[in-house]
Amino acid sequence: MPTMQERAKRRKDMITITKTSLHSKNHNSFHLHLSDKEAWELLAKISKEAYFEQTGKIASNRVDKLVVKFITRKESN
Repeated sequence: MPTMQERAKRRKDMITITKTSLHSKNHNSFHLHLSDKEAWELLAKISKEAYFEQTGKIASNRVDKLVVKFITRKESN
């Protein structure tokens, strides 16, 4: 059985990195086609999944309005 260092070296040798321009059509980190509601729902889904992975508990569907802060475009500049 290979040692941990040998397995790490083997994984390192097999990694392939491809650089993609931020504005490339192959770059899929941004979901520009989503409406505001769809973007909010996607963010909520990702947040709930991250909460579950970190805590092992299912996140509440209720929004704590004490934590939520709306930022206008003027404030963000």
